[in-house]
Amino acid sequence: MKVYTTPRPMLDEDNMASDSATAVATQQSIKAYVDSVLGNANTHAVDFEDSSSQYAYKTDTASLSITGDITIEAWIKLESVTGNHWIVSKYDSSGDGHGVSYGFKYASGTLTFVISDDATSVENYTNSITLDLNKWLHVAVTWEASISTANFYLNGVNIGSDTGSMTAIDDNTSVFCVGGLYQSGPAIQFFDGAIDEVRVWSEVRTAEEIERYRTIQLLGSESNLQGYWRFDNDYTDETSNSNDLTASGSPTFTEFCPFLQ
Repeated sequence: MKVYTTPRPMLDEDNMASDSATAVATQQSIKAYVDSVLGNANTHAVDFEDSSSQYAYKTDTASLSITGDITIEAWIKLESVTGNHWIVSKYDSSGDGHGVSYGFKYASGTLTFVISDDATSVENYTNSITLDLNKWLHVAVTWEASISTANFYLNGVNIGSDTGSMTAIDDNTSVFCVGGLYQSGPAIQFFDGAIDEVRVWSEVRTAEEIERYRTIQLLGSESNLQGYWRFDNDYTDETSNSNDLTASGSPTFTEFCPFLQ
């Protein structure tokens, strides 16, 4: 069953004059508009098993080395809540010189956004929230560098903010990871469950934008979108930044998606 949050325009092709150039042009314009606004159909999500040490990663790139304003979004479906469940991380605290940049996780009833401004010292921004198991949920965090403030969102609703003291994110060579924490080779603290529609922006998305677009697949060409993974049976980055992920531990794809639009 397809669920749409925005009414999908209907094309009455039978009543369009097939011999009319104007009608054909209008039809094509409507189709282009529908595609641009509503995006493509969501078909799959990636399913990570904690017990199998599964995750996906990308080595350091300039586009994912965000040093200021940032927004991270994802649809998640937790299968357990024990331990640390990293949704997104660019965080290596192993001491081998890569360093800590940023990360977003769920652990012990708390959503946590983590940053470092010097690759070593860590600042945690938190929001206490109990997330349901085996249920698709949209989670997001924005961080505004100038005021050192993180805002947390659940299913498009702002659930609170937290303020720290750091005003920049360190630019280092740590590995970007979905579903785990990459520590100079072997990853740790794996996400247990499914993840879909991961988006990383180099801007603070507004509450309206997060709510409006969370159930719509993007084009990938949106301004300040640095990484976008649909996980529609592949690990392709839909932006022009080519941040395609490499899977580790053989995670699988599931057709049970959070939305079908």
